[in-house]
Amino acid sequence: KKAIHSEQVVYKSINSILNPLDKKYDIAIAYNQGFPTYLVADKVQAYKKLAWINCNYVKTMYDKDLDNKFYNQIDKIIVVSQFIYDSMSKMKYGYKDKMKIILDIIDPKLIINMSLEKEPKELKDIDEFKILTVGRLATVKGYDLAVKAANLLKNNSF
Repeated sequence: KKAIHSEQVVYKSINSILNPLDKKYDIAIAYNQGFPTYLVADKVQAYKKLAWINCNYVKTMYDKDLDNKFYNQIDKIIVVSQFIYDSMSKMKYGYKDKMKIILDIIDPKLIINMSLEKEPKELKDIDEFKILTVGRLATVKGYDLAVKAANLLKNNSF
């Protein structure tokens, strides 16, 4: 009747066959929203439990009422941007006091500063270099931009 995220469907269907872990850990970290969060909240014993959110959670298809059951068992919710923090702070569940912002590994200031260098130090003596990216093929990942940027680099002899 209600559209929910596929990870919620999967967890609901296999939850009963997943055994809780016997060992108690100092800390358990669900490094992604959805299934990892459900598993850590429901099946892992730990003195501290953290959940990571690296998407615009408010706009996802996750059933927020269902997720709230799990997030209530989490000590800290790590979000990767101010935007996610602000949008989730407005939710009715009271996550604001649980959330902490830890920016993604890539520092935007560092990338901008590197882009302004006339000749990147690491590449000045290299005749050829390769670029590798790994991720799902989704518009939000910007692979279309990566291909265009690679073409610009090639055609401008960078």
